[in-house]
Amino acid sequence: MTGENSVEITIWIGIIYFCGWDTEGSVPEKSGVLRNQNEESVCMSYETQKANRRRRKTFLFTERVFVGKGIDIGSGKDLMRKRGFGKVKSIEAFDLEDGDAQYIDRYRPAETYDFVYSSNCLEHMNDPSAALKAWFSLVKDGGYMAFTVPDEDLYEQGSFPSRFNPGHQWTFTVRKRESWSPKSLNILDLLKQMDDCRIIKVELMDTKYDYSDTSGRDQTKGKRSAEAFIEVVVQKAKALSPAASESKCG
Repeated sequence: MTGENSVEITIWIGIIYFCGWDTEGSVPEKSGVLRNQNEESVCMSYETQKANRRRRKTFLFTERVFVGKGIDIGSGKDLMRKRGFGKVKSIEAFDLEDGDAQYIDRYRPAETYDFVYSSNCLEHMNDPSAALKAWFSLVKDGGYMAFTVPDEDLYEQGSFPSRFNPGHQWTFTVRKRESWSPKSLNILDLLKQMDDCRIIKVELMDTKYDYSDTSGRDQTKGKRSAEAFIEVVVQKAKALSPAASESKCG
């Protein structure tokens, strides 16, 4: 066995760590994410770091979204950081030891943050629609929520339960009439269920993704690998102008 190959092998232990919930043993009804001995997510690691290389060059993120006080829901060891985002004052991590991210409004007061951020955590929630509403409740009027979820075709690649992360309870697409996945959710349909929000961005991010690779491997592995997720930005806007109402979530 080579050193390179040994890195790819993870010794799983019988502990379920929850995205925003920390407990011993298995509690199936909670929102779960399986982690390894080092408590670092085995799959889709360093997605925030990868995405931020792109975001630091984008006006939307540097000047509008990541401004002021923020919170990173389900941050793990890939915490959203201030580096490259000069208008960020602070970023709070919310993870396993802080509570259940499904019900984050039980732990943090409403309209506390200028921005809410979450990277690949929503797929672990029992009820993604309710979780999004709870997360969005933390955003101040005029503030932003930015989150990412794995794209079901680029990440799960036609297989559910996920071959790469057994903690995934759902798969996501921007919008389809039909999906191969029995647990597929359309992002645009989820956003329509939210009040006081305006869609700023819904985009499939496939940076460095090799569509010619038919091996079925996980192309998101490692710090320099591909993006394979849907990136969403919405703004809380309680008093929408006529022009803004055209892109209103609901």
